[in-house]
Amino acid sequence: MPISNRGKYSQESNGKLSDLLTLGKWKQGIVNRIDEYQLPTDALVDALNVDIRQDGSVKSRDGYVKLIEGKCHSVFSFKNKLYYVKDTNFVRVGEDLIEEVLINNYTNSQVYYVEVAGELYFATENYTHKINKFGNLESWGIKSPTDQCEVVVGEEGSGLMKKGRYLVNYSYLYGNYETAIHPLSVVIDVAYDNFNITANCIPSSQSTSANFYISSLNGEELYFAKSGYEVEIDAYDKVSKSPKEISDAIPALENLCFANGRIWGTKGNYLYFSNDRDYRQCNPTLYMGIDGSEIVLMKAVDNGVYVVTKTATYFLQTRNPEDTQNMQLVKIFEHSAIKGTLFEDDKTVGWLSSEGYIIGDNQGGLKNMSEDKIDFSKNYTEGSSVKIKKNGIDKVIFSLKENGEKSSFQTFDKNNEDNLI
Repeated sequence: MPISNRGKYSQESNGKLSDLLTLGKWKQGIVNRIDEYQLPTDALVDALNVDIRQDGSVKSRDGYVKLIEGKCHSVFSFKNKLYYVKDTNFVRVGEDLIEEVLINNYTNSQVYYVEVAGELYFATENYTHKINKFGNLESWGIKSPTDQCEVVVGEEGSGLMKKGRYLVNYSYLYGNYETAIHPLSVVIDVAYDNFNITANCIPSSQSTSANFYISSLNGEELYFAKSGYEVEIDAYDKVSKSPKEISDAIPALENLCFANGRIWGTKGNYLYFSNDRDYRQCNPTLYMGIDGSEIVLMKAVDNGVYVVTKTATYFLQTRNPEDTQNMQLVKIFEHSAIKGTLFEDDKTVGWLSSEGYIIGDNQGGLKNMSEDKIDFSKNYTEGSSVKIKKNGIDKVIFSLKENGEKSSFQTFDKNNEDNLI
């Protein structure tokens, strides 16, 4: 355990450190931006496995007890249980510390979570899921039909349809949203006039209804017939055509957050949002590349969303996202963020940028809490953060990486006020 102050004090011990060491007072804490011979007498070069108190004294760090073996990441607390990835499996554990594997061979990548209306939504790579109000795992997202519909032709005299060849198909309805139709239509050939058709489909999980479509006599183009999971078709609307083939499943999003009744997320340089208070489908059309670079961080506060790309930081108003003509997207900072360093506390959010430790309030205002106290001479590409309370002081610890390797730890008092950007 090296403790150094310009060579003036130095101690290494293999035994147990006493609660307090009276080796000196280091009120400036650790300073790593200047050469060691330039350090003032109340600054440290290094201090491992100890905490520095406000009066400058040091105390041995309490340490931790390992509860679960294995490589774990993407940990999230929800309803008194922890959810995380262990090795490649998605796991849940309660107070009894008994692990329950929910998804085998899930991912090696980071998992993004958002808690909405008593349910936990999460996504990674190509997968989207949720934990419902009862603690059960479900798929998250709207899916088009995967099974063809069943069609029964009525007897002669049962309806008004004419003999010939017809195509029948269907889509699912999820509230106001309609999926694409099944890739293959059911083909029927009828040799007599004056008949009807009964069609049915298997309801999809969470769907509210289905729309059935039929071609005109001996035609290929489909037209709307009726809504329902089982319908009797005797006539159809030759004006309303079938829905277009569109991307109908929620993409596997990153940077999930909740703002103004919607789930928001990102994928590359694309920004997505769900329908208003309907979290089964995301709208893939808004701000397709805010400034043409990857979105590395996004987080919601009361009055909007912070969006940080690889080139700049923006604040986005979120009340009416469909109204793209009047949306307010304002650049508020000419610097990016270090991916993975986001944390939140009450109505504020924070992250590390190339200029220091940044705090954002719920109005889109930023503060630099560290100024020149961080050494960014290395090009940190990503990291992680954790917020703790130690001796009554809120602290944020950042672990930074350069080229995929763990490179440095930085610790800050969260409540330290500094300059407004």
